[in-house]
Amino acid sequence: MDDIYNYVDGRSPVSYPAHGLYVMPLRAVLIKGLRIEWFIPRRGTQEEKVEFRAEKGVFTTLCNYENVYIEGKETKRMTIRTNSPSLLNLQLQDIVYRNTEFDTNIFEKVLLRYLEFNITIPIHIQHRQVPWLYRKGTVEERVTVIVKTFLRYHKAKSAIYSIKRLYPNTRIIIADDTPPTNFTNLQGINMDHFRMPGFTGYFAGRNLGLSQVWTEYFLYMDDDLYFTNGTRLDVLVSFLDKTNFHLVSGAAEGKKRHVHTLRVLGNGTYSCHRKEQRHYQEIKGFPGCFVADLVPNFFLGSTHEVKSIGFDPHPALSRVGHYAFFLSALGRIRIAFCTTVEFGHNKTTTEADAAYRSFRYVGPEYYKMRGHHELFKYNFAC
Repeated sequence: MDDIYNYVDGRSPVSYPAHGLYVMPLRAVLIKGLRIEWFIPRRGTQEEKVEFRAEKGVFTTLCNYENVYIEGKETKRMTIRTNSPSLLNLQLQDIVYRNTEFDTNIFEKVLLRYLEFNITIPIHIQHRQVPWLYRKGTVEERVTVIVKTFLRYHKAKSAIYSIKRLYPNTRIIIADDTPPTNFTNLQGINMDHFRMPGFTGYFAGRNLGLSQVWTEYFLYMDDDLYFTNGTRLDVLVSFLDKTNFHLVSGAAEGKKRHVHTLRVLGNGTYSCHRKEQRHYQEIKGFPGCFVADLVPNFFLGSTHEVKSIGFDPHPALSRVGHYAFFLSALGRIRIAFCTTVEFGHNKTTTEADAAYRSFRYVGPEYYKMRGHHELFKYNFAC
């Protein structure tokens, strides 16, 4: 939902809440802070008038005062009249807005008029969001590892071995779109091997794996990556526990590789994106951890937050797609990487790798399809 622009006129004599008013759908809220700070000196008795207007609710008051006249209570337009400035301010302390048109998440713009001054008071109408709680426990009980594999079982087995060597009680999910003629069953203790239709694709596998996670955090890794003695899940878990970040990556052998910032330039009708191999500032209290927009394919994420973004299973992202997830996540989740946590890259090759490369490294037609898909999906011109 887009936020609203609320201009505050510095000449206005009205004090009012410019931000921060919330009300649940079909409930009421007291509009605190309303006050006329100065009145124009006039001769004789002069009536003071304040008008309220709303679109999605009605107005009322907690109480009425003598010599204060109110028109339009329980309607979308209410007017207060009095000859007494002090009584007017007293009455303004008791103005109540009640929502009457249901919406789960929207802004009401209450309009207040006094003299020639027009004031906008935004009220955020929103359901109370219930917490999404997970049971605490050991690191192994709080993290599920997802491995997406295709043909390269020798690498998947190496990755599994490295996980079980350091974290034997951690649940592992294998998402596998290897064709039936090459399929090998990896089902085992505390390990679920999900067999997909052949060639379903990279992001479809990520989505399948993530859909089966019920722990607070998940760690995603490609099948050619593996845990080393420097792969400290406890450090990554502690980082997400203690910060407002939603996803954190380790570093390939402790080096700042494959870390980028992303920029979307332009406006709503003409936008371009730019990727730079760099990162933002170091995170206070966590030496060696930096803010970034795009990190390697070895990351710990908040299950709830990442599920809200997901991985696009479109065929255009079936072979190459890591970058697309972070474009979708841009501005929606906070991302970091820590050089203090390492992972390894398995560079051994077999005949399976040759078969894998024939599908992974595709021709220009695939990249053309992918380019068209991303330009349309993200409304990019370049």
